[in-house]
Amino acid sequence: MHWNQVDLWTGATFVVLSGTVAFVLIQLERLRRDPTRGKLLQAAQEGQSGSALKEALSHLLPVSQQQMSALQRELIQAGLYHRGAMKEFLVLRNGLVAIFLLAPLAAGAALAQQDRQLAQAVVLTGVVLAGLGWAVPRLILRAQARARALRIAQAVPDTLDMMSMCLVGGLSLRQTLVRVGQELHAAHPDVAVELVILRHQAELLGLDRAFRALAQRTQVAEMQSLANLIEQGQQLGTNIADAIAQFADSLRLRRRQNAELQSGRASVKLLFPLVFCLLPAAAIFLWGPAVVEMVRFLGQVQPEVPAQAQQINNPRQLPSPDN
Repeated sequence: MHWNQVDLWTGATFVVLSGTVAFVLIQLERLRRDPTRGKLLQAAQEGQSGSALKEALSHLLPVSQQQMSALQRELIQAGLYHRGAMKEFLVLRNGLVAIFLLAPLAAGAALAQQDRQLAQAVVLTGVVLAGLGWAVPRLILRAQARARALRIAQAVPDTLDMMSMCLVGGLSLRQTLVRVGQELHAAHPDVAVELVILRHQAELLGLDRAFRALAQRTQVAEMQSLANLIEQGQQLGTNIADAIAQFADSLRLRRRQNAELQSGRASVKLLFPLVFCLLPAAAIFLWGPAVVEMVRFLGQVQPEVPAQAQQINNPRQLPSPDN
């Protein structure tokens, strides 16, 4: 297909004009947009749309108060702090259970007259899927909580080093929390979020209670030790910067010792794959040619049979009684 110069200029002009108009419209929309008003409207819409359905789904399956407390604790450990996290999780889990139960039941009722065994298999599959829909979201939530706790534990030494440098530089503990949260936003976002929450709670409750709340939220042993260290420093009036630096060094030493312990256990753990996977392959590689040669040798060698035995085995060569 041949394009002349007029067509090319026309297409380019259309693309440029279209992009310009789209850019202007987007910028005007951004200028007219009020962030505060938008958030209020969004909150109002979230409170009105689907509230009855969400309430029904969240209370579809009974949950005890103890289970609700455990679920709330796991949601907090996973970093889901917003107010509707509990309801959204229950809606998701109960919705999966309802879908996996109702759809196979409807399909089984439709197939009951044609093939009863197939209908029973469909209903049984739906029951199994409903059980998985009830259990899998909780397992995923626990895995997310454990992964987040591990990330926070790995970021504690870096956080303590930065806190120690800021305190030695002359900043107060509250200013240190602000500065460290800003610096760790890209490298360790989970710790940065926790420091923001810690800073706001410290303004209302005090540093001691804020650090204890941080340890309870994260369920990390290092954070619990840090909370105890801060509390003792506040009560005794000791130098917190030196204590934090020593605590960071002890955490690194403990992590190095754990790494050496894991490396020592690795040799024992590798013994089982070596025996069950590599040893049979090595035996076949080493003994295989010898076994093949032995089979060939035994196939070529024929045992010598005495002549009388051959005559007995071959009745045609036996002498006749007349002879």
